[in-house]
Amino acid sequence: PCGQIYLQKKGSPIPTSSTVNEVAQYLSVSPDYLCRAFKKAHNIKPHDYIVQERIRQSKVFLKKTDISVTDIVTYFHFFDVPHFVRTFSAIVGCTPTEYRNKHRESNIKKILQKAHND
Repeated sequence: PCGQIYLQKKGSPIPTSSTVNEVAQYLSVSPDYLCRAFKKAHNIKPHDYIVQERIRQSKVFLKKTDISVTDIVTYFHFFDVPHFVRTFSAIVGCTPTEYRNKHRESNIKKILQKAHND
């Protein structure tokens, strides 16, 4: 239920740069109502969903690009780098740099294995 949540009003995904207040205003409901209804429907608070989506998308950037952590923080609207690192670590279990290095190493191993087998 919380993979890709769509807004009923316009049928578009919740932008991860949005705040709960912005989404509530967009839907013309109160933030309290949005929180209660969203939690009831999806078993997660809207703020937590937005944060999890920001982290999920930042993981893609870390795996597939060389964009700096600082730029990722800015792009996904985190307060600052330490806040992002704490949030990322709490959800993923390692720092963003550790995550990037781990996935780079596994990608390099896959490339070397493929080259060796060809």
